[in-house]
Amino acid sequence: MEKESQNKFWSEIPKEAPFNVPEHYFEDFESRLQYRMQTKPATSKPKFIQLFKPMIGLAASFLLVFVLVYYPMKYVFPSLSAENTTTEAPVSLESLNEDDFYDMLSEDLHTDSLKQEEIVDYLALEMSDYELNLAMNN
Repeated sequence: MEKESQNKFWSEIPKEAPFNVPEHYFEDFESRLQYRMQTKPATSKPKFIQLFKPMIGLAASFLLVFVLVYYPMKYVFPSLSAENTTTEAPVSLESLNEDDFYDMLSEDLHTDSLKQEEIVDYLALEMSDYELNLAMNN
């Protein structure tokens, strides 16, 4: 039964080609091609915009990401903005002398900002290992 339906299907399909080439198409093809080449303007050098189009697109995408990410983040997390950061410079332990170090320890303002690790680093710079060992054991 199945073979009969398949044979019937294939027998109904026409045996002729479904598409035709226009008459004399290939005979005058060369003359039509020549005519098109003569009438079509020659390609000019690429313009400025065409040369820099990829770079302009990349810059625009960076700008878009900046606008869509940075500005909303600035308003959601105001502590991240540069305007709210403190302008106090970090203390360089190498530039301190003993008097500056004592002044920093004695002032109430700077006591909170000076960490124990910074004190140990300063002492390690100023004292030898032998002196540090003696000071820690006494």
